[in-house]
Amino acid sequence: LELKVNLLLDLVGQILAANRPRPQPVPVRFNALGAVWRSPGGPLPEAGAQGIVEIYLHDALAEPLRLPGRVTNVTPDGHIKARFLPVGESVADLIERLAFRRHRRQIAGARQPRRG
Repeated sequence: LELKVNLLLDLVGQILAANRPRPQPVPVRFNALGAVWRSPGGPLPEAGAQGIVEIYLHDALAEPLRLPGRVTNVTPDGHIKARFLPVGESVADLIERLAFRRHRRQIAGARQPRRG
């Protein structure tokens, strides 16, 4: 039953994602404290601006991870650094685990020899 529910959620997520435009993907580094990314273009936020950071974790997930925060630094070449508003300890722990797992997968993928 759990496999069927997961499959159904994946399919619904893919349908929603296909019908809802998403922002241009950009690499992002994040943990429970904040995030760093480079703007793909357009107007840059100002340091001190507050808002919601949306991180799309996977194409099959319809909704992004949304974290409120404040822009702490913006460089002229478009690098943006944001600090998240404090979240509870359990939420911070989950975000740290998520970020760590994504980082480990990237490392493992980089070590895999390319097949031609």
